[in-house]
Amino acid sequence: MNNKKSKIESFTSVSDLVKPKKIKIETSVSDLIKSKTANSIKSKKTKIADLIKLKKRYLYPCHCIRCDGMEVDFRTQENYTTDKSLWNSEDARKNQEDTITARKQKKSIIIQDVNPTKK
Repeated sequence: MNNKKSKIESFTSVSDLVKPKKIKIETSVSDLIKSKTANSIKSKKTKIADLIKLKKRYLYPCHCIRCDGMEVDFRTQENYTTDKSLWNSEDARKNQEDTITARKQKKSIIIQDVNPTKK
């Protein structure tokens, strides 16, 4: 018996060692247009967040001790105007109170002008 180790010969060619080339995928212009329109249809789906439109909040300057001219929501401004302990002087509080009433009057005038009566 032969106790010689048998050699396993494996032949590898150069083409086996070289990485395979990527297959080129040919796409036509019509295929690109179709895929683009399909993507745009998917993106046009409305979301619930898009349906709910928040009203824009307007901020107004408040000149009380706490705010010191900082812009706040109109409700905050009205609440601070009623609290007399937040003001250095009665004149400053009255001044802000007057600006609030003037702002409210402008809104009511705009609402009244929407449906003018014809004579």
